[in-house]
Amino acid sequence: MRRDTNTKTTAATTPNRKTAFQTERLTENTFLITEVDDIYDERPQIFVKRLANNCKLLVIDTGCGGATNDPDVQITGLREYLETVPLECNANEPLNASELGYIVVATHCHYDHIRTRASFVALAAANIPNVVGIEQFADANARILVSAHSPYFISPANLPKHSLCADMGIHTPKYTPILVPHRHEIAPDVFILHTPGHTPDELAVYDATEKMLYVGDTLYEEDTIIFPNEGSIVDWTRCSNQLGAQDTLAAG
Repeated sequence: MRRDTNTKTTAATTPNRKTAFQTERLTENTFLITEVDDIYDERPQIFVKRLANNCKLLVIDTGCGGATNDPDVQITGLREYLETVPLECNANEPLNASELGYIVVATHCHYDHIRTRASFVALAAANIPNVVGIEQFADANARILVSAHSPYFISPANLPKHSLCADMGIHTPKYTPILVPHRHEIAPDVFILHTPGHTPDELAVYDATEKMLYVGDTLYEEDTIIFPNEGSIVDWTRCSNQLGAQDTLAAG
């Protein structure tokens, strides 16, 4: 992955509050947020991009909901982190200090890309707000975009199984996404590409201006690709060959 030569990493600790996240600046307008010590050992990556004219904040995936092994962490909600935590790599300002609206893209429906962090019962018992995953963006100030390639796969009836939440015995997020077609334009020169293979609903986001391609779990930086029961190595091979024509990859 090509990175800004002036990249700085902001640790998961702020002067007053410890967070579940670490942020690195990739380009002038793009940031990589990582959950640094999640309980699932996924280390999910969340990409945040300022769109043209600072009109919206694009959030690609929402991670594991701040589910951390560290008992000292105080900020686990991604939205709270974006709106309130000043970052050294962003001139000591929060990434969304201006209260921009959100466009959230889920590269696919697996739990480590959309998750809340525990059951509602457990959260209530701990007196912790239960809306900490992709659900925290389910309001009038945000749009959640997903692939329209396989609506059945991500239907409310099938999401618990296909997100893997049911198998893990964890809460399945509840949200109403917008299903978008292949090559849907999010903003000028920023497109959604359908890339089924890892899952039927897998997608990528391509920024033609910055020459950056965000591929979700279609490709990993180090590990071998995992194919769940619903995956297809045939589709994956075809889509990977198409993605290989793009300039810069950012694996998720």
